[in-house]
Amino acid sequence: MYSGLGAEVIAGRQTLNFGSRRLVARNVFRNTINSFDGVWLRVMDYNNWQFNAFVTMPVGRYPNKSDQLLDDFHSWDEPEYQTWFSGGFLEKTDIAWGINAELYLYHLDEGDRTRNQTRNRRYFTPGMRFYRKPAKAEFDFQLESIGQFGTVRATTSVKDSNNLKHTAWYQHVDVGYTFDIPWTPRFALEYDYASGDKDPKDGKDQRFDTLFGARRFEFGPTGIYGAFARNNINTPGYRIGINPRSDVQAFLNHRFFWLAEDTDAWTSANLRDTKGNTGNFIGQQLELSTRWDVNSSLNLETGWTHLFKGDFAKNAPKAPNSQDVDYFYVQSQFRF
Repeated sequence: MYSGLGAEVIAGRQTLNFGSRRLVARNVFRNTINSFDGVWLRVMDYNNWQFNAFVTMPVGRYPNKSDQLLDDFHSWDEPEYQTWFSGGFLEKTDIAWGINAELYLYHLDEGDRTRNQTRNRRYFTPGMRFYRKPAKAEFDFQLESIGQFGTVRATTSVKDSNNLKHTAWYQHVDVGYTFDIPWTPRFALEYDYASGDKDPKDGKDQRFDTLFGARRFEFGPTGIYGAFARNNINTPGYRIGINPRSDVQAFLNHRFFWLAEDTDAWTSANLRDTKGNTGNFIGQQLELSTRWDVNSSLNLETGWTHLFKGDFAKNAPKAPNSQDVDYFYVQSQFRF
């Protein structure tokens, strides 16, 4: 008799996508993707719940440093044998009023290789998410809270053997409404907070680490732009999405960015004022994007992003020129 239970095991090289994709994701914008060697088990009760468990080694991509590029070093992708990434992820659908729930725990144990010195991150990352999917003439929402604790070293130097106590957290919330009119516009308010390091001299680390998550869907294009990451940020914003046709979607996203801790870094730009004298307002980012799904295999996408620089982006130590930044792209994706 059919019980409604199912199971799946995948072994070998693979990509992983869990939940909101903020911590574990298959990247869909950049040319290189996060991949892993290991075993993934999924057990599910169809339309009710599913549980995922995995034990893997992240796959390294080389060259990954400027000196390797200058030495014309090249290598096939291979697992980082001194690093293990594992976890468990439980999802329960429709617990009440169309609300879904997720509960998870990830563990990262990072070691050094001759060709890849690391900060020896040893993190436990527990989290939970509640969400209601968008639907016409209805409100939707998403609430995700993540903690992180363990140890990490201040640098990747082989001479650095001092483990810093690591404690960090992340919070996301958004609320949206989809109008039941032509083009089905959806308007949403969004907010993200990712902790930063409070004091560079206290022997502790509070900067949130997004592990192997994707950021393009919240913080704009990555690639050669990638202005914002999920650490040391305090960012409210709004998003407007439309669907002129079933195969065309577009959105406008406007966000404001502050540093969560003004003595910590704007990590994507590698700018930091350890004295906190420059303030904490990085600026505003306006993004427009449109995608056309030509068929089930091919899509075309174009977008424009403008960064209005704030005081920190203009005046932080070693900051580049104060001009705003424009980024424009056209891309296509073919699946086979």
